[in-house]
Amino acid sequence: GFCLCSLARINVCRWGQAYRLIKTKSPQPKVRESTQMRHVQLKAPGTENLVLAEVERPKPGPGEVLVKVHAASINYRDFLIAMGFYGSPGLTLPLVPLSDGAGQVVEVGDGVTQIQAGDRVTSLFWQDWTDGFATGTNRSISTGCEAPGMLTEYALLPDSAVARFPDNLSYDEAATLPCAGRRPCVETRRC
Repeated sequence: GFCLCSLARINVCRWGQAYRLIKTKSPQPKVRESTQMRHVQLKAPGTENLVLAEVERPKPGPGEVLVKVHAASINYRDFLIAMGFYGSPGLTLPLVPLSDGAGQVVEVGDGVTQIQAGDRVTSLFWQDWTDGFATGTNRSISTGCEAPGMLTEYALLPDSAVARFPDNLSYDEAATLPCAGRRPCVETRRC
């Protein structure tokens, strides 16, 4: 068989661990500007096509939150996407992989009222499914596929695509919830 963790060799990773596991072709700068961040991009199918990229840190717009990612986890769909075995009309490369992650909100955009800076949150698998029955129209944007994923230092997400998690959970534990517990996460978002 194969190891589902072969994508990054670990189930749950902190940013430093992921950084050490990704091979880069150019040396990394020792000092970075505070407006920069790193994320992993999948350029083409195959784990050999995961590259570390340095980009501008995004600013949240209306209805968005910026999350400092502390942990990300790998699920089976992430593996299928990385290997090129997952077809989705909205999937375009390059993409930032991994649908599941947890971190702390560092900034919120205009109009965000339910989430605030300092909240510990986990990403939600379906960014556009907040309630009701799942349909093709309210369940079409998923983190790490149609939208950028969580293998990044900072994730820019709609405020409807994050949920606070209980204080008794670590970031590592909370990072495993989005795919496995996507419906309960949607409900706990309102607590």
